[in-house]
Amino acid sequence: MLSMELLFLILSPLLVAVATALAVFWTVVFVRIGQTARALPTGLDGIALAEARTGPDIPILVVVPAHNEAGTIGPLIRSLREQDHDRFHVVLALDRCTDGTAAVARREIAGDHRFEVVEIAECPEGWAGKVNAVRVGVEHSAFNPEMLLFTDADCVLHPACLRAASALAEDRSLDLLSFLSEYPPEAWFEYLVQPITGFELLRQYPLLRANRFDDRQRPFANGQFMLFRASFYRQIGGHAAVRDELLEDLALARAVKRGGGRAGALLGGGIVRCRMYETWDQFQRGWRRIFTEAAQRRSARLRRTGWRLRTMQTILPIASILLGVATTWVCRAWGGSPVPCWVPALIAAGGVLAYTVSMVRVFRMAGITPLAVPLAPFGAWLASGLLLRAADELAAGEPTVWAGRAYIRQDRSAGEGSRGTA
Repeated sequence: MLSMELLFLILSPLLVAVATALAVFWTVVFVRIGQTARALPTGLDGIALAEARTGPDIPILVVVPAHNEAGTIGPLIRSLREQDHDRFHVVLALDRCTDGTAAVARREIAGDHRFEVVEIAECPEGWAGKVNAVRVGVEHSAFNPEMLLFTDADCVLHPACLRAASALAEDRSLDLLSFLSEYPPEAWFEYLVQPITGFELLRQYPLLRANRFDDRQRPFANGQFMLFRASFYRQIGGHAAVRDELLEDLALARAVKRGGGRAGALLGGGIVRCRMYETWDQFQRGWRRIFTEAAQRRSARLRRTGWRLRTMQTILPIASILLGVATTWVCRAWGGSPVPCWVPALIAAGGVLAYTVSMVRVFRMAGITPLAVPLAPFGAWLASGLLLRAADELAAGEPTVWAGRAYIRQDRSAGEGSRGTA
């Protein structure tokens, strides 16, 4: 049996290594979150900019693609009708809906002349359903806008959202402005897993880099809210340029950069709220799709990301606590320890504290109560599982079924190319 002295000599350096790695990683994260908050405005900051502007509002065409959104489109329409913007028009582009979305939409519109409904019966070969719906909506309307807003049917906008967004886009000279939504939680996975998945996506596409506007920019956009300068949107080919993309928002942000434009992404600050998925199954399928496209369909990258997330957000925090307890107990049982027995507990606490403080900030940014933070390691384990399963599906050539279409995507870790089948 190992002596207490030998156990202490084994456990103490292991504890120092684990707790130090945890503390350094999450301290850096905390600092970068602070830098981002200080450097970039939020959607709510745009309200003050809008109030300071003079002259008429910029005309905006709002296009809302919707596929079977009878249960969610009502609140969006009501929030659009409440906008304090004077010059906007809305096209609801209903893509092959079979659940009464059109009836709900017309009831909520209640004769408001600023709204029109377009019902789409089929999707052309080679087009993703949502992308085609947006294209049809833009082409259908006779409204002549200076800006185009694309937002999802399950979003709800602050009454000043259109004015704030257009003011921010003008102030920052942006050809594309995208807001990151807040996600009001209702289901357990929205409390525990959604803050982790959202944070992981922002770790891959940091907002400071998304707003650099130079060669080091990593363009990013959130398809739930994308405001384009209309002339530049047409210049880059509009949604036709990304017709077969499963994650058209990132593809459009990259197209803006390639076209010499300025694409910016900002935290909405609550100015856009959205409930992405109602069930755990929908959540899993949706985030596997997002992670796969964000990793540019490379299974090796998905696996690396999955294991990094699992290590830094589940394994090391739990290991730091367990090693701290074990080392402190051995120290007390040995009695001849060269260090006071409170030192191992203090070392473990340092790493866990850095992790906890950072996660509190992450959860608050996501609009989630910090009371959920103690269960964050469990949420991170599930989130990392989504990444690892996405990697397995991609490597195995399993199709992704999304919005009525099956996509077969080739693993770019092994080769290039992808195709979709209707």
